[in-house]
Amino acid sequence: MGFIEQLNTEQLKLPLGFIKLVELIFALIAWAAKNGWRFELQYSCLDGQNLTKEITHFSLKDVAFENCNGTNVFLFDNSYSGSSSFFGFVAIASIFFVLGMLFIYLFNWGLYAGDDRVPQLDLVLTSLLAIFWFLATVFWFFGANGVESATEPDRVLKLVKEKHLCEGCEDKFISSYAMYATLTVSLFAGFGCLVLFASNMWFTYKETIWFRHHQMNQQPHTLA
Repeated sequence: MGFIEQLNTEQLKLPLGFIKLVELIFALIAWAAKNGWRFELQYSCLDGQNLTKEITHFSLKDVAFENCNGTNVFLFDNSYSGSSSFFGFVAIASIFFVLGMLFIYLFNWGLYAGDDRVPQLDLVLTSLLAIFWFLATVFWFFGANGVESATEPDRVLKLVKEKHLCEGCEDKFISSYAMYATLTVSLFAGFGCLVLFASNMWFTYKETIWFRHHQMNQQPHTLA
């Protein structure tokens, strides 16, 4: 009961806490949407063998597809794991950071208000994450477009023929499916995180001693 009694939700009614809560939601959506992508290729060999390959990661060039003759074929030439991994890292880092700060806001506001180092740390990390979200969203924008271009049906069909994945197969026996909506959602959520973290820099700055010193220096000095 003592732990519950320390709960103070007043900070969630103020921009500082409310934006943190929204940041958490958007970061979770960005991470989940990125990891919700999948690609599936189905093809039927001349001997009647039906093969299916599903991909749930973005290291496309490392994925081996089984040929109708039993050998492996690497269908894709590019990998997009770098941009996706960085995007996922920023999302996870944001989630843990926001959870930690919300814990302080809700259960130990006295520490935040009484120790100047905590608001300063909040501002520095919020600023860093705003920069990271900008970079991650830009990189992932190009990465997601690359994934979409590489896995569109016409492109996949062309690669299947060029790499001789299914010798003699007719087009009607080759089908592919990719979930592009999750990529779009992850990009919108990433852009939302960028806006939220950049906006919250002002509200965290107002809690620091730097802002108070600036306000004191702005006040007019009167002669005795």
